[in-house]
Parts: sequence; C-alpha cells; structure tokens
Amino acid sequence: MESSLKRHTALIKRIRQSIGLDNREQILKDIESLTLEKYIEEIAGAVPEGIVRCKLEKDVWSATEVRHFGGHRDTSLTRL
Repeated sequence: MESSLKRHTALIKRIRQSIGLDNREQILKDIESLTLEKYIEEIAGAVPEGIVRCKLEKDVWSATEVRHFGGHRDTSLTRL
C-alpha cells in the first residue's frame, strides 16, 4: 500500500512539474499502470499546473497527448 501511495504521489508531482516532452513517457506509463480513481481530484488540479509550464511547441503537443490518453484510458478521467 505504501509503495502505491508513493507512486501516485510521484505521478501527481510529475504532472504538476510539467506535462511536457521530458515527462511524457513516464506519465503515460503511470497512467496505464496505476489505479487512479482515488486521485482524480488531485490529478485534475495538477494538470493545469503542468500545462502552464509547457513553453515550447513540443511540450504543448506532449501535454495534448497526455491529456488525450488520460481521458480515453478511463471514463472517470475525462474530467482532466
């Protein structure tokens, strides 16, 4: 249980830091492998922070991909 909490916390922190290209692969991997239902509100709050930090075009496209993937992975994530 504790390792799961650490992984979820790390994902939320990574999303807050940036959803740009540098974090894309790990974020997508975590979205695919973690059960996120308990953390929807925290993730939804972190996404705008991560998007704001995307300054380069490649990072904006990466954020779009992460947002699109997260929204289609699970219907409960469509609030992102």
